[in-house]
Amino acid sequence: MTRTTLIFTVLVLLTIAAFIADLVWGSLDISPADVLSALSGRGDLETKDYIIRNFRLPKALTALFAGAGISIAGLQMQSLFRNPLADTSILGISSGAGLGVALYIMSFAILPG
Repeated sequence: MTRTTLIFTVLVLLTIAAFIADLVWGSLDISPADVLSALSGRGDLETKDYIIRNFRLPKALTALFAGAGISIAGLQMQSLFRNPLADTSILGISSGAGLGVALYIMSFAILPG
């Protein structure tokens, strides 16, 4: 097993562990066995099943996909400019995002709700 394969395997396992930890810990601690039974559909724990399926699972999946998207965007920026230090300020992405947020916030003051 090469070093790269080992590092990649460890990182994948850490990502899975963090995903499960995100489902387990919260304001209401739910055991990992209850999480697995809720995800498999075999659980009789109505409240905990509802919390896991409707709150924690969408939050965890959104965090996972957002992190993956940000990392892919960073890789594309670094590949495009052939610069390992490239970031979002090169093309003005950060400034454009700030403008979008400012326009969104100001639209509530201008347009009636």
